Order: sequence, then structure tokens, then C-alpha cells
Amino acid sequence: MRIGMLSADWGDLAESAPGGCTNIRMFLPARAMVEQGIQVVIGEHGWRDEEGFVAVPTIERAFAKNRGPIRNPKQYFGDLDVVIMKLWMWHEYEDYIRRAREMGQTVIIDIDDWFDGLPTTNIAFHTTHPKADPTWNRNHMIASYRHVDGLITSTDFLNNYYKNSNKNVIRVENSLFPDDFIKRHDASGDRPVIGWAGMMLWRKHDIEQLQGWLGDFLERNDLMFYQAGIDPNNQYAFCEVAKINPDRFFGVSGCSAKNYGNILLPIDIGIVPLEKVPFNEAKSALKGMEYSFSGIPFVATDTDEYKKIVSEGAGIVARRPRDWIRSLETLLDPDLRRSKADQAYATVMEKYNTRIVVNKWIDTIEYIRSTNPKAR
Repeated sequence: MRIGMLSADWGDLAESAPGGCTNIRMFLPARAMVEQGIQVVIGEHGWRDEEGFVAVPTIERAFAKNRGPIRNPKQYFGDLDVVIMKLWMWHEYEDYIRRAREMGQTVIIDIDDWFDGLPTTNIAFHTTHPKADPTWNRNHMIASYRHVDGLITSTDFLNNYYKNSNKNVIRVENSLFPDDFIKRHDASGDRPVIGWAGMMLWRKHDIEQLQGWLGDFLERNDLMFYQAGIDPNNQYAFCEVAKINPDRFFGVSGCSAKNYGNILLPIDIGIVPLEKVPFNEAKSALKGMEYSFSGIPFVATDTDEYKKIVSEGAGIVARRPRDWIRSLETLLDPDLRRSKADQAYATVMEKYNTRIVVNKWIDTIEYIRSTNPKAR
């Protein structure tokens, strides 16, 4: 079985640097599949009339005439039995998918975000709106869910929401490679650094949840706050939104996925504040997994996915400001912090390790392929 993972989410076309969704939902599972001897290629959506979808090096997108599949590319990886597509929003989706399936390709769409429920405050609401581009938008992508062989989702919310959109809708949870993180040793004593990993461009309304209590908490306990992912053009944006003293703040800008684990190292206690809206209920507990693989105990807003991972042994959930304060106060104890970190690390090693979760990816792909009567 030869699998092609095709995505429209790339951070850098020339370097083939994946965007966040492509990294988590394609690169990591592909790495683990290759370790098991399965042939997997990753690239942009390409098309050849004689064989269907092909994987194309991302640099080819820079020369494409439109945002549709790159037709008859000069460079490509073909002979694909299974195609897994991500964020493909082209208006001619139905014809391409139909023809690919007729040629024996099994076509699967991976869903990691709830595009039906994008809030207007999210940049993607505007960039994927039908009025922004009638030929390439989220409505086409959502409509395509009914025309493929199956859907793979990352959360229970998404799985339940789309269960009637296709005969095959299967959840495969997000996961991470332990090798990509450094399990740190907390030596900060009773003055731990509280931190958050993220970019304000996408998370302003989440960070607003910290207003009115975080600043006072830092002052009262004489603590520092660290952000992994500051905007070099406005390095104190977090402080302005969270209403904390800039003198208690430091951070670093974002980096590639390859070096991401390094920028988490200054954090002794991680936080995951989320605005309580349905869009965030559809998100996985990925940030908590990242903290846990790094040996960092964390407190998160009580979405269903975070309540699930906490019930499994990683992290603490908070609903109201007083819950946040109480939880962070308990983690000021260095012994408890280390105990919580070890417990969380053991949890994610067992349940959210890509080398383990990959078996679910393989089983799901093989099952969906088995339901395609024309499968190659």
C-alpha cells in the first residue's frame, strides 16, 4: 500500500516546511508509518489524468496558475493507492474525487478543525470565506466530505458532528513523538516560571480569559511569565491583552517544528487558556500533550478534550478564575509539581505517543480502503 498525504497547509513552499496541521496530522503519522515499512509520500495536491491524485513538491505551488490541483506537474510522486487530503478547498472537488475513485484510489479527508463553526474573530473565517474566493473556500471543502471514501477526525466533537457526512467517520487522536521534546528537570523551587506557548495572532480571545487575575497572581507570588511565540513586531502583545506587568514578562519568538521542544524549556508550569466557544470544544488537548512530553505540569480550560486527558492522568482543568488561582497555587509546591509532571509524562507516553497511535492510523486507513470496491 502506497499512501499519499496531500495538504494545502504549508509554512514555507521553498523549504517544504509544514504548517501546524500538516505537521501533526501528516508528517508525524507518516514518520511512524515509514518506521513500520509503509510507503508514504507527502506534498501538495497534484493531478495526472492517467493515474489520479499525485503528491507534488511544494515549490511547484509557487508556479501554479490557480489554487486547484497542480495538473501534470514536472515533479511528482505517483502510483498512490490511498490519498489523504488536508484543507483542500477547490471548487471542482467533486469531479476530481469521483475520477480518482473510479481509477481505484481510496480518497480520505482528515479533519482537525471545525470549519463549520469558525468564529468571526478567527482569521481563517475571513481567509476561507466564499466571498474571499469563490473558487477556493471552506464551503467546497465541507461539501466534499460526502464524496470521499472516509473521514478521519481528531476529536470526539468533530467525530460526532460529522458522523452523518460520510459512511466512514473515524477518530484518530492527535499525538506526538517523544523524541521531539526534552523532558526537563524543574529546579526552580518555590518561584516557578509560568508560561504559555502560542501566537497572539490566533489566540487573542483565549488570552483575554486571563484578565483580572493573572497579573495579581504574579505580583502576589513574585513570579515571572514566559511566552514561547512572541511577535517580534509587538513583543508585549500578551501583556497588553492579559493585563500583566511587562516587567514580569519575557519570551522568544516562534520557531520551526523541528526546534519547537527547545522553546518550551523555560516553562515550569504551563497554561492553556481557551475561550469557552464551540470552536475550542472541537480542538484537541495538543498543547497539554506538548507540555506533558516536556515534563511540564499544566492547567487548562475545562473543555471536553482537556477533561478527558486530565481523567487519564495529565494536567488540571479550571473553569473560573478562582479555579485557576487555586490550581496554580497548589503547583507552587515543587514536590507536587514534579509529581504531576512525572504522572503527565507517563500518561502521554502511553496514550499519545505517535509510535503507538500510528497503529490506529494504519488500521483506520486499511478499513476505509476495504470499503472501496474499486480499491487498487
